[in-house]
Amino acid sequence: MNKKRPLPPDEISAIVRGFDPVDWTQLELLAKMPPGARYLVMLEKSEQVRIEMQQTLQVQHPQMNAKQINLMALEALSGDKIPEKAWELACA
Repeated sequence: MNKKRPLPPDEISAIVRGFDPVDWTQLELLAKMPPGARYLVMLEKSEQVRIEMQQTLQVQHPQMNAKQINLMALEALSGDKIPEKAWELACA
C-alpha cells in the first residue's frame, strides 16, 4: 500500500492552481437541492468520471479486455494496488 504523507503548502497551492475556477452558480443550485437530489447528481458525475476513465484506458491499451480495463480504472480511481489474483482472473 502507498505510504501517505502530508503535503506542504507549496505543493497544495500547485495542485489547486490546476483546478478549474469554482462555478458559484452551480454550487448555489446544488445547495438549494434536497439531499437526495444532490446525491443523485453526485452519482451521475461519478459515473461520468468512471466511464471517461475506462474510455481513455481503452484507447491507451486496445489489447486489454473489458475486465482488465475495469481493474485498471479501479486501481487508478481508488489509488490502491489490485491484487495479482484479480489480474490473473481478468486475463483468463
